[in-house]
Amino acid sequence: MEVDGGSSAALTAELAPFEKGDYYLAVFVWPDSFAHFRELKAVIVRQGYEYRLVPLPQGEKVFMGAKSNVPVKVQ
Repeated sequence: MEVDGGSSAALTAELAPFEKGDYYLAVFVWPDSFAHFRELKAVIVRQGYEYRLVPLPQGEKVFMGAKSNVPVKVQ
């Protein structure tokens, strides 16, 4: 995700419903995405959100929810 220009405004709009004191952002980063993370971090910090960096090995996937035979990373 690029967060410069209009994308920064889109990210700000996505975060707007979440109270800064009640939520933190979990940011999953793969080895090939650290450069993009720096841009994302700038927007997150500028907006006043706390974040947790979750480095993952190349190729590892993040799943939302639970399926019977799929490992869950996020719920």
